[in-house]
Amino acid sequence: MKACDFLGEMYDEGHGVARNYSMAVALYNKACSTGIARGCFDLGPMYESGRGVAKDHSNALKSYEKACDGGFPDGCFDLGLTYANGTGVTKDAHRGAALISKACDGGNSDACVALGTMYIQGEGVTEDLARARTLFSKACDSGIGNGCFNLGMIYQLGGGVAEDHSKAATFYSKACDAKVAKGCDSLGVLYENGDGVARDDYHAAALFAKACDYGEGAGCTDLGLSYLNGIGVEKDAKKAQEMFGAACFAHYQRGCDELKKLQ
Repeated sequence: MKACDFLGEMYDEGHGVARNYSMAVALYNKACSTGIARGCFDLGPMYESGRGVAKDHSNALKSYEKACDGGFPDGCFDLGLTYANGTGVTKDAHRGAALISKACDGGNSDACVALGTMYIQGEGVTEDLARARTLFSKACDSGIGNGCFNLGMIYQLGGGVAEDHSKAATFYSKACDAKVAKGCDSLGVLYENGDGVARDDYHAAALFAKACDYGEGAGCTDLGLSYLNGIGVEKDAKKAQEMFGAACFAHYQRGCDELKKLQ
């Protein structure tokens, strides 16, 4: 019955057929009822959003639980986040962590990042920075940029390890390559300061620009300062103002503050 789930996704997304949420729900239900865990998972968002069926958070949770029990890690992850955050249920961080751990073990690398964060914060688990680092490393090795970024933060700040800004730069670079904007900006700051890498103002400005293009307010602000002071780029107050404006539009307060100074 995998075909039912696949066809359901076509109706859900309007790929090759006219979009029909009710038909998608019927097909997801059929797949789920015959033991296709992904069908149960796909049914969850339909109940959450009320697409093609009456909005019902309880049925959404049941769908994710069936998906999780059926061995589909994304179901465990979504269910775990629901309990960890207390979204529509009584918050249960321990249960959330257990489900997110199951998702991570099942191959959901985003779940590994979330679980690592819980170990750093001691949320639902005993604080364990070494375990967090292992989980972030696992996610980073799987190409999850946020895992790489978090590893960079750990090595830059010395979270349970000796500070190593060269290693931090390596992981920020991987995060940036994965289009994690804050990874680009953090790497740019290291290049601007010659911290863990050889100082390179031009490369720093290029990284700030990339971060800004990805919507990171800090990157826009740092690029604005580069233009304002002529560091790594030609001095240009007008462009600096544009960058600060972009940062402020992204609700980054430091960008707003810099913009006010120029007005």
